[in-house]
Amino acid sequence: IRQNANGWWRIENGKVNFKYNGVASNENGMFYLENGLVKFNYTGTYIQDGIKYNIVNGVVKGKENVLTVMRMPYSVLTNSIKMVI
Repeated sequence: IRQNANGWWRIENGKVNFKYNGVASNENGMFYLENGLVKFNYTGTYIQDGIKYNIVNGVVKGKENVLTVMRMPYSVLTNSIKMVI
């Protein structure tokens, strides 16, 4: 991520990657980007590669692993779970 007169941008191989969406970092920290540009007006959460990022004004303030749930057919679930009362 590098700054120019138009904002802070994701740079790859010397060029702005206008297709990049997600979290990226540089020596100043971690940031949330849309279309290659750091979104300093974004506050919320973003999930990327199984990690939930807490973002305030475009800056990542915390992160945590999130559980990925895989959907399985009903028959698989009923055959593999047994309940004892």
